[in-house]
Amino acid sequence: MIEPIKTLDVRPRLPGALKAISKIAENLWFVWHHDANELFGRMNPDLWEQTRKNPVEFLGRIKQRELESFSVDEGFMGHLTRVKHEFDRYMSEKPDPKLFAKIKHKIRVAYFTAECGLADCLSIYSGGLGILAGDHLKSASDLHIPVTGVSLAYQKGYFRQYLTRDGWQIETYPGNKFATMPMKLVTDS
Repeated sequence: MIEPIKTLDVRPRLPGALKAISKIAENLWFVWHHDANELFGRMNPDLWEQTRKNPVEFLGRIKQRELESFSVDEGFMGHLTRVKHEFDRYMSEKPDPKLFAKIKHKIRVAYFTAECGLADCLSIYSGGLGILAGDHLKSASDLHIPVTGVSLAYQKGYFRQYLTRDGWQIETYPGNKFATMPMKLVTDS
């Protein structure tokens, strides 16, 4: 087998009017904000499901002509403006001062977990405790508590199960392509 020298990911270019959507796609806030989820699903429902509701992969696979058509669709642009406004409001909110009134210094929390179920498209969890860890991080985010989640990024995601027409269970072990996941490597503060 011949190994490739280099692999290139070719992605469509976002029209200027849609630039805001990439900022939303790169933040896991979209997972628990239904209007943001619907925004992506509205663009191409089948592709949104195929990508397991992964906006980074989704925006990398959607056709350029579709992006161009959404950039001039008044209804879609109104939806994007509403979601972007809500995202900006959410990101600018500070913690409730009553939660931290007695603490004199700035608080920072690191939440270490071996698995974290934040989103279906981040297959770095297998169930119960991973889902609980994800819920803790989502709640901290909604409360604007300065928590940083630290977990493992597994090259091979947890298996996915399918049933054949005969009722047999089949498992697949898909590899994670980190370049198409809504996450970034942080190596320094």
